[in-house]
Amino acid sequence: MAQHWIPAPTALSLLDELSGGHVGKQALVTRARAGTLKASARLLDIEGDTKNEVVLKPAFWDWDRYSESLERWEVGDFSVVHDGLRHHAVGVHFDLLGLLELLPAERRSEFARRVSVAGSGEWMTAKAARAFTYNELGAPPLTAASVLLDQCRFGFVSGKAILRQQAREEGAEDFDIEEREWDIPLWFWERFTLPDSSSQDWERGIFSGQGRAPFGQCWIRLSGVHFLKTSLVGLLASRGAGTNTSDPQPNQQPKPPLPDAKLQSWWAAKVAVREQLSLEELLVLARGAFPENHITRDRIRSLSGPRKTGPKQFGGNTSAE
Repeated sequence: MAQHWIPAPTALSLLDELSGGHVGKQALVTRARAGTLKASARLLDIEGDTKNEVVLKPAFWDWDRYSESLERWEVGDFSVVHDGLRHHAVGVHFDLLGLLELLPAERRSEFARRVSVAGSGEWMTAKAARAFTYNELGAPPLTAASVLLDQCRFGFVSGKAILRQQAREEGAEDFDIEEREWDIPLWFWERFTLPDSSSQDWERGIFSGQGRAPFGQCWIRLSGVHFLKTSLVGLLASRGAGTNTSDPQPNQQPKPPLPDAKLQSWWAAKVAVREQLSLEELLVLARGAFPENHITRDRIRSLSGPRKTGPKQFGGNTSAE
């Protein structure tokens, strides 16, 4: 079963929110002590004997109010004395499946989405990313997927998968590795997306391929592939779009403002992507579409109006550049 490790501070705050305050620190410790909630640490130090990426034994949590222990939930660090030796765990995480069991069934899906790339406004699905490539970057529809894969191989676009499954070869009955919320490395794009040994289902975000990973030959299937929006929008800037953000130079004529009618027409045409992008990203698209005109942040903000919680808004600079 695929594991997804959730940082202790995130686990505690989300459980507290979704359970109405009924799940707290003691519940997590009790479950971890009983072995029904798995925990791991980025580093475990026992009197100078240090190990990295350790799954903590249930006995680590075997303390009470009389024990010499220190809990720092805000950073996920825990320290306790067992048999006269101090055990210090840094960067503690809890297993997602065990955390879900602490919630009522009707709240579990919300928790899973909140800690997943699927619930983040900073990422878009593979289907949406491919559409962005031909709608905004101007790639021909039939080759948009290949163009996007090329950008991933260059390292210009970041990807993440909800689930990674790995086996020695395609068709194996059991997977050697199953991992959730996997940051897709450059070597996957370079070696596991070649035409003769891979396939990509952009509609469902399922990518699979046979290739050589740093640890050997294997077959990998990714499900729920998402792409980072800012890395996609950054491709526009690399082509020269969105570069008219600075003030005119002394010997440079200022660009005229874009007429309202043209901006309104452009805004209406972007109805399919507006809610998926932040205001800053929309500004880059607008300036890229009309490089001969100047468009201020305030005009995009005015068109957008109140926004739903999710995609990032403009930062602290509110000047009409």
